[in-house]
Amino acid sequence: MLKARDVMSTDVFTVHKGKDLNFVEVMAELRHVRHVPVLEENGKPIGMLSIRDMLQHLSKAGASHFIPVGELMTPLIGSVTPDTPVQECARLMIEHVIGSVVVVENDALIGIVTERDFVAIIAKQ
Repeated sequence: MLKARDVMSTDVFTVHKGKDLNFVEVMAELRHVRHVPVLEENGKPIGMLSIRDMLQHLSKAGASHFIPVGELMTPLIGSVTPDTPVQECARLMIEHVIGSVVVVENDALIGIVTERDFVAIIAKQ
């Protein structure tokens, strides 16, 4: 049975909640990522900022590129551990209509599982 550790990405671009949206826009584009975990100053994951969140904000009249990401992020709905079966990861994503889940060990982010990881699983079969 595949587990989160088997499919997660470990080279994860993260930001602290006080960083501004402009920084995240540039870095997400450079790193080709669509989901950015948002962390407290102590490194604990507290939310996720997706491309969808950014576009929704920027589509509003007078939207600022310099708003802290902590104000735009979706609060963390849940997380998984490295030993969580991928089926549970998928269930959480479907149930909460989200495109990724963070993988946490001892309150620290160690990876992320995204929709793209599921496509890779299918492509390998």
